[in-house]
Amino acid sequence: MVLFIESTMNFLHFLRRSLILSCFSKQCDEEKPKCSKCVSRGIDKCIYQTPQPVKLKWIDEKSQSVPQPTSSRGSSALPPAYTPRSQDQEREVSTLDLESANLVIHWIRNTVYTVNAASNTAALQTCQTVILDLAIQHPFLLHGLLALSALHRADTDAEPEKDIKLATAHHTRGLAIFHSVLSDITVDNYPPSIAFSSLTVMFALGISKPKDPAHAEPQLLDDLIQAFRLMSGGRNVVEVAGELRGSSIWKEDLRENINILQPDVAEALNVLHSVNTGTNIDIYKNAISCLRRMFEKLEGSEVDNSAVCMGWGNEMSEEFLQLAKERENMALLIISYYCVVLHRVPQIWWLAGWGRGLFGVVSREIDPAFQYALVWPRSVIEGGV
Repeated sequence: MVLFIESTMNFLHFLRRSLILSCFSKQCDEEKPKCSKCVSRGIDKCIYQTPQPVKLKWIDEKSQSVPQPTSSRGSSALPPAYTPRSQDQEREVSTLDLESANLVIHWIRNTVYTVNAASNTAALQTCQTVILDLAIQHPFLLHGLLALSALHRADTDAEPEKDIKLATAHHTRGLAIFHSVLSDITVDNYPPSIAFSSLTVMFALGISKPKDPAHAEPQLLDDLIQAFRLMSGGRNVVEVAGELRGSSIWKEDLRENINILQPDVAEALNVLHSVNTGTNIDIYKNAISCLRRMFEKLEGSEVDNSAVCMGWGNEMSEEFLQLAKERENMALLIISYYCVVLHRVPQIWWLAGWGRGLFGVVSREIDPAFQYALVWPRSVIEGGV
């Protein structure tokens, strides 16, 4: 509640009178209506008055308002009086503010450790400071951050429904704002746009992950395709604003991967190439080549980085994604090998169950004639290699 202005002015006026009284009260003869002492000193109004008790008045939301002086032109000379919120509104705003603060704290203390390699100090610092600073400046990124934080909190909650609802609301709001940003990528909004794209993919994978990987529904494959398309959206941000890369906090590492593949992985990829015959050869060849780079990363310094699995989806063409959506056998076979990547990266909460669950879906959807090519990924995923 807001202290009524008039009461404050009355109190100050009373205080002033009291100070004057302390100086002259001994000389006042208390004559009514004016004492001779005051008249002789030229004081128009006798200061010796019994002061009215001071009462601190509070705004009555239903009946009182602050009077607004007007200028000679009839317009208000002061800003409009403050209109207090109702108790329900105050409670709602306070709850939302407190909830957002709690989600930011959860992000700093917990979620940031799940979006990059645990050993990558620079990446961790980026998530703890740079992204948070950007989120304060760009509402769409703030909503994306709060959405992932709420979903992460729901993952360990015995009753996650409230947090899932909150996460979905932030995610939806963030996407709506981000959609308007995409038409005008600038030096200012380029870094937060890249960050938002990455967080959105993690959110999509986290909210779609199978509850029971051994009995995952066919929809899981479509959820992956949708996540890949979100990754593609992030790639488009980079392509549209290619000239802004120098200003980005995410600098692309253009060094060639020189990690040597394990013999079983190299042989498995050769099997994929040998099966790639018929139509759409070039589309599948590119997908297999990108998959090789994923495995090379897993042999190197990024082996402990859960987010490395997002790199493949970021490179997939729309043509490949459409073939996978149509359940083309070769596309499904390549995805089954990608399941090994999902299985081998650290099983952080937003990826937990994806490798095993997705492989189960793909192996059931693929034509029996291609089952022989599933021997290697099955041995890795179901054999626990």
